[in-house]
Amino acid sequence: MGHLDADGAFEHLTLPTPESEPHGLTVRQDGTVAVALEAGKVAFVSA
Repeated sequence: MGHLDADGAFEHLTLPTPESEPHGLTVRQDGTVAVALEAGKVAFVSA
């Protein structure tokens, strides 16, 4: 899972974006936030 580094740089993961999740911010049950950057790329930020 990606994370927000101390310097503010995102670690990006290349994943298929599920159709059920709109582009933008999605707060997950485990407390992370999924940020859909563009088709196929999602960044995760831990709360």
